[in-house]
Amino acid sequence: MNQRHSSSVLLKKIFFSIIFWYSCVSSYSQKKEWMNYAHQVPSIKAITGDENFVWAVLANKRGLLKINQITGEHTLFNNTNSSIPDADIASIGIDLNGNLWLGTAESGVIKFDESTTTVYNTSNCLLPDNKIFSIAFDTLGNKWFGTSNGLACFSDTVWKVYSFRKSPLPSNVVRSIVIDKNNVKWIGTSGGGLARLENEEWTIFDTYNSKLSLNFILSLAIDKQNKLWIGTWGGGLQLFDGLIWQDFRKSNSLLPSDEIRALTVDNNNNIWIGTSSGITLYDGDDFRSLKKEKSLVTSSYINSLYVDYRNILWAGSLNGLTKFDGNKWEGINSASSGLPDNSSRVIAMDEQGNKWIGTQRGLAKFNGKNWKTFNTANSGIPSDRVTAIVLDENSYPWVGTYNQGLALFNGESWSVFNVSNSPLPSNQVSCLLYDKNKILWIGTADSGLVKKEGENWTIFKNTNSGLPENKVTSLSSDENNVLWIGTDGGGIARFDVSSWKVFNATNSGLKENVILSIAVGEDGMQWIGTQNGLYNFSGDEWHCFNRENSGITDNVIQSVKVDNEGNTWVGTKSGSLTKFDGDKWTTINSIKFQNQENPVYSIAIDPQGNKWIGTGKEGISAFKEEGVVTNNSIPMFRFKGMLKGLNQKSASSLSACSLNVYSTLLLSANSEKTTMPGIMAVHQKTKTFRGLSAKKFRLITDSLVLVSKETPNQNQLNRIYSGSFFSIEADVTGNGNYEKILSAKDVSFFATDSCPDFHTGFFTGKIINGKEEILNEFSALAKNNSFMAEMILNSRNNDDTYNFELKFYPSQKEIMVETKPITTAGVPVEFKESNTMLNFTSMAGKNNEGAASTVTFNKDTIVSAPVSNNIATVFSNYYWNISSTIDSFEVNICFNLDTNGFNTNSQDFLNIAYQSDPNSAWQLINSKPEIKNDKICFTVNHLSNWAIAISKPDDVEKDDFIFYNQFSKPDFYKSSFNGLELIELLKPGKRDTIAISQYEINPGGSIPQGITSMIKTFWEVKSTSKISRYIKFDLPKIFYSDTVGFDRVLYRLNATSAWSELPLTRSRVNNMDALYALSFLKGGQFTLGKSKNRKSIFSCNAPAMSASVNENINFSVTPTSGTAPFIYKWSGDENFLSENQSPRFLYPATGNYNYSVTVTDANGGVAVCGNKVTVSPMKTSALQALNPASILGKFTRKEEKYKSIKVDKKEGQWNKLFIKEEEGEKGKKRKKN
Repeated sequence: MNQRHSSSVLLKKIFFSIIFWYSCVSSYSQKKEWMNYAHQVPSIKAITGDENFVWAVLANKRGLLKINQITGEHTLFNNTNSSIPDADIASIGIDLNGNLWLGTAESGVIKFDESTTTVYNTSNCLLPDNKIFSIAFDTLGNKWFGTSNGLACFSDTVWKVYSFRKSPLPSNVVRSIVIDKNNVKWIGTSGGGLARLENEEWTIFDTYNSKLSLNFILSLAIDKQNKLWIGTWGGGLQLFDGLIWQDFRKSNSLLPSDEIRALTVDNNNNIWIGTSSGITLYDGDDFRSLKKEKSLVTSSYINSLYVDYRNILWAGSLNGLTKFDGNKWEGINSASSGLPDNSSRVIAMDEQGNKWIGTQRGLAKFNGKNWKTFNTANSGIPSDRVTAIVLDENSYPWVGTYNQGLALFNGESWSVFNVSNSPLPSNQVSCLLYDKNKILWIGTADSGLVKKEGENWTIFKNTNSGLPENKVTSLSSDENNVLWIGTDGGGIARFDVSSWKVFNATNSGLKENVILSIAVGEDGMQWIGTQNGLYNFSGDEWHCFNRENSGITDNVIQSVKVDNEGNTWVGTKSGSLTKFDGDKWTTINSIKFQNQENPVYSIAIDPQGNKWIGTGKEGISAFKEEGVVTNNSIPMFRFKGMLKGLNQKSASSLSACSLNVYSTLLLSANSEKTTMPGIMAVHQKTKTFRGLSAKKFRLITDSLVLVSKETPNQNQLNRIYSGSFFSIEADVTGNGNYEKILSAKDVSFFATDSCPDFHTGFFTGKIINGKEEILNEFSALAKNNSFMAEMILNSRNNDDTYNFELKFYPSQKEIMVETKPITTAGVPVEFKESNTMLNFTSMAGKNNEGAASTVTFNKDTIVSAPVSNNIATVFSNYYWNISSTIDSFEVNICFNLDTNGFNTNSQDFLNIAYQSDPNSAWQLINSKPEIKNDKICFTVNHLSNWAIAISKPDDVEKDDFIFYNQFSKPDFYKSSFNGLELIELLKPGKRDTIAISQYEINPGGSIPQGITSMIKTFWEVKSTSKISRYIKFDLPKIFYSDTVGFDRVLYRLNATSAWSELPLTRSRVNNMDALYALSFLKGGQFTLGKSKNRKSIFSCNAPAMSASVNENINFSVTPTSGTAPFIYKWSGDENFLSENQSPRFLYPATGNYNYSVTVTDANGGVAVCGNKVTVSPMKTSALQALNPASILGKFTRKEEKYKSIKVDKKEGQWNKLFIKEEEGEKGKKRKKN
């Protein structure tokens, strides 16, 4: 027996709360090396939903499925196509604000909104374990998480943890949590039974002290009558109303199993029960088993149940998701892809980036988002067993089948070629090749090789040609269009249209005659996969690689492919993918399927460098070492280069860096121009891009000298360069003649190098001309024809050189870069496109010869950064970066002033803010700028980032408040300041210090859509605690307005942030309007804005009540226009007090009584209403018929339940009620009154 929870000690109070100001990972993103697309319909582990969507958790780490309840459209989210960091999800829930919460098996809790995530785990908060079994939400907005190491409660600011050792929680493994209508938490554990938690008071129910059938609880549910349903792991189903237990088992009901895995309640209070042997319905009187043959529930093992707002049941089983509308079942496709089958033997890619996948159940087309399947039932394809695919010059797929010949799909219709209607000698097509001369080559499984040139067919067999064997297994061609044919038993043949040459086990270094795969590299090297290893052939020498002499994990080489960088990729029968870079072997992954062999039948490489792997049992996967690239819309050139370091800096000046840091970097030594060879041209649409190989394009620029400038940070350098050009050339025709395909001017370089990551940065510039199709594609995506080129350091050599990669792509930020020479001091230089004028009034230094300056005008939102205290607003819709090669100077800078979008009438406070480096705080310049002729001008002796700002006025009203809760219960604390009131709930022993400043100025800034203007006042709030607080605006105290109801509360975190509209409630108490809003952060800035729409007043309606003297009054109230959840405080005559939503109260005598209720909504808004209660006498006959047991537990003077009630009768009326405690009741400890 568990001695901690004996019948004599059942209730414990917890007098501790652990508070943690969490640090979490927001906007989570991670490069994923693998993406898998499989056909299997996965098991459904959990289901939830709202009025629009149903969310289903897929097992086997396949992520999350979102289903539109109206259209049926579904979207899959996993850790490869979304910001979810872990697709192994175990539990799910939607909170009162509509936020989706995911509990994972290993990574903690995720708050997910489809674009960004916030992750809470054991490393950044007080979550006791990263394995989350259950999620629930109470009426106060708290989140409850059941883990494998305790129970956690999260209020958005505070964590509270309950564990077996530090609380009455009976077991650390919390499988299920449910919260009833009175906000009581019911916790189902593994091994510890059931726990009840109300206001920090615990009650434990187990098999020793109560009628609980089993201490292992899998599921819980609360029905419409607030009764608890308990599903156990082998002990059947139980119903508990707080006093009485009812047992339902397989032996005494129609339950198909005593393992109750899921419970839910529908709108009619029917109980749906998911078991290990099917689904059962309980309607309050009878059980009704839903037989498998009458439904689409393809597995009887039910994991989860959910009823949506339309009263439709959703069931998750081992074999997928189904729904039931009361009459019929409908299956939901929850597969992770549209693949018709997991045996994916061939993959081909067209010019548009579509992937064509041949399977045993049809042909699939995948454009990166949508799937389409072609099979014999829905198209003209002659067979579902696809063995080969190749794309012609129109990107039309030619499809070879196992036994029904060859087919061509022109985008609309199919043409079929077989032994009956064409010269094709066999219907068994094994491989296909479409060469540079637009000739289709067809390898058959038993009848040799076929050449199809237009309408002409030529058959090559071992009887009429040099083909050594009629069983053709693979085809490839080299850069000279020479054909290489692999056979099953005859080795490999080389065919140059006029002559044949055969290589086999007897006449060459090829020691195996069964050829499984062939690939040819750009260097002409042949790579041949056999049953006994991988061979390469240079034309002169043969080399064999196998398990004994290389990094290959299996000698059966099913597939081989060479990428644009010369790496060889090898797929084996056992399921491994291996990379060979010419020197080193790297096994990327072993693609197993349930510990069985999972052959890698095909490898294809897209222009982004993703490797697409077709497997025998697990569908297809995309792989890329730097992370799979899923965005096909942005063209990119990749180049490689080398930097040479000059003037090595000393260790003392850069104490955190290695000695190999140089003040000067040369892009090329001793040359007027630099040539950087291409690595890869990435794009799907442009044929010029598709035709470029690594050896056939390059970047030409002048010899860049990147000189460093010191910064205030001793371990940081700034590097700038202005005035270069970029020219990208390509051998488009392949004849060795290079032509310009893209040119750019005003190329500037900027980097802020911090130890230890030196020698990285980015180039910017403007694209000016180029080859039409590429220029059009770049211009269509680049704002103002600008580009970005990221320089990424790859490695440092043993000498003073560095290898780097340059990624060149159109800039999708609105950025304008201008570089101008600076020749003479005192002469203004106009940067017209950047709305800037520079006048270097003095210049000095050794590097001023050929001096230049660059102005980069960023019409983009400033990244949020610290701001000095004298700044009200940094206008974040654009800013300037100015750099120069001049060492020492004084410069007068003028920006064109366009106040559209500033949203302020306080232009007397316009100023200039700057950052000393991109990561530092914004601060005001030392002297106020001059504003004239629509320009704002100032003089400085340094260059950096610049922005227009609003400074704070010198006059400011301030006040400070210190809150301290010295009591044993949580309590509300208020502070009022000039019509602004802050209301916050403090836990016992907690302290908060608040500083409020009020500025009589319109700060301006970016405002939300629908807000037309802002008032000429804003408040700045700073707090020592990150705690939720209500903010109340007493409008008559702030300003007089004849447009009451149109006001909105605006909030922003700091002076660089955009204003956002807080959810608010408009209240009217004592005929005075007030606005209430809720904030969770430590502080920020607040103001009021005007909207076009009037906000309704939050109110409530409390009806008049009547009853006989012996009857409980069931109170109710109806809030209108507020935001749920609501908090209720009832009061009235005869000491009627309650905080329940619908309390009961028994008045002691006849008469008229008054009551009132204060309703507080989620934003802190208050509505007060009340009415009268009339209590009439009870007839004597009714009193005599009264059974005291009928009101058992219903006396609610203090909202407590009691076992027995003794009644004294005096003059025909109820006079007093005496409460007596009964001993020995299991599962309860009674209070005396």
